[in-house]
Amino acid sequence: MKKLLLLILPVLLLLTTVNINVKAAGDNWYTPDLAEYTFNIPYEGEEKEDFIFKMHDFTSGNFSGFLYRQYDFGVTQNSDGALDFTSIYQTLLWVGLYSVQVSGGGGGVVRYGLTPMIIDSLPGYVSYNIYNTYDRTAYKGAVDKHVITYRLDFLGNYSMLLEDYKYDIVYSLEVKYDLTIYYFDLVDTVLLKRGYTIHWYDTSEMKEYELYTTMNSNLLQFELISISEGSSEDFKMNDMHILLITLIMFILSIFIYFKFRIKWVLIATILLWFVPIFLVENLFIKIFSVIMILVTITITFFNDREEEY
Repeated sequence: MKKLLLLILPVLLLLTTVNINVKAAGDNWYTPDLAEYTFNIPYEGEEKEDFIFKMHDFTSGNFSGFLYRQYDFGVTQNSDGALDFTSIYQTLLWVGLYSVQVSGGGGGVVRYGLTPMIIDSLPGYVSYNIYNTYDRTAYKGAVDKHVITYRLDFLGNYSMLLEDYKYDIVYSLEVKYDLTIYYFDLVDTVLLKRGYTIHWYDTSEMKEYELYTTMNSNLLQFELISISEGSSEDFKMNDMHILLITLIMFILSIFIYFKFRIKWVLIATILLWFVPIFLVENLFIKIFSVIMILVTITITFFNDREEEY
């Protein structure tokens, strides 16, 4: 019985470790390289801007002209791995500025509806939608809502660490900029909101969730750990090797103990269980190691019954 107990329990620990450590924290987190999801349409000069807006009269809806924007809607990734949405933010503020203009010479306020002509040329994961929530019979040219959505889909199972909170299995991340233009409020003409929505699966509650959170800046920093392969590469090269080496040494010690019946060899195996306690960052493994220490002490000092081998 002692032999089975001492050999089976460590083997079970090693077999279950792959699943237990899929969400290991610490150095196993990494910032993804999102080069495929960042874009910038180049600016070619004062007369060849890539982003063109059509202007329509606010009331009649008649075409009034074109506007050119030297800044684009590009999303970039900085040196820290954070996504930078500053270009989107600045461009939408520019849209609000040119939608309600104070004309010179005492002509009053001129209102326009701005329609972007570059929607079809944006990447598939970026959408630009416009809306007219005013009375269409009275204000045919109004475009009072501009909404840009950036969607990042994760092809695989990932845990996400975002603003010091960890989400389990993340499917997608949507960043949305929502511009609302108040054509008749000259004091507070533009309201620009920004936020992100996380779609993820909570493994503790076994439910899918969708959470919207406002953003305080145009930078979005997050880290991911892949759980589709069990854990990150760092864990495979470190924790698993530690556990495997410890298990081999433990099995050899148990073999020597049962072969030569040297009690101090069995007592020395207690020291091996301190290795995962101090070197492996997993609560389950630490608790298991403590249990094995207690079991070994009990078998060594409190079991005087002789067994036949």
